[in-house]
Amino acid sequence: MSNVYSQALANRSQGLAFQQLFIWIAVRSLSNVSFMEHSQTKHAMNQLLLVLIIGLIAGILGGFFGVAGGVIIVPALIFLIGMPTEAAIGTSLGALLPPVGIFGALVYWREGALNWRYAGVLAVGLAVGAYFGAEIATQLSGLVLRRLFALLLLALAIRLFLPK
Repeated sequence: MSNVYSQALANRSQGLAFQQLFIWIAVRSLSNVSFMEHSQTKHAMNQLLLVLIIGLIAGILGGFFGVAGGVIIVPALIFLIGMPTEAAIGTSLGALLPPVGIFGALVYWREGALNWRYAGVLAVGLAVGAYFGAEIATQLSGLVLRRLFALLLLALAIRLFLPK
């Protein structure tokens, strides 16, 4: 019984953390302020190290919550690196080209928590959807994309906050 309670508490804590992350990213996306102003004087190695750290954090959160690309990487590239919204989205999609999730998926598979059939169907949908989504997104301004993204995250945060 205590295992069921601790699992429920862990799931609730993860949901609350995820909700807070969504709200924070949404608020940051709606504002025009970035953490670091993009300048030509930044050293390329420092920026690459920061991108690596973003990737590591996104990987950890991806393994923990099942998300990484749009929710973690895109806002981090925008706010920490100063990358334009369109470039951040494209860079995130480019990072997902190799099977980056395979190692996390193997852990979940080993624990009996992965449905390969659904994962395959999702992958097909993701591939087709990514193409059409990119076609549409590249026709919008960076500001419109940021605001749409912020609204999506706010809606998700509200939904996570509400009881099932």
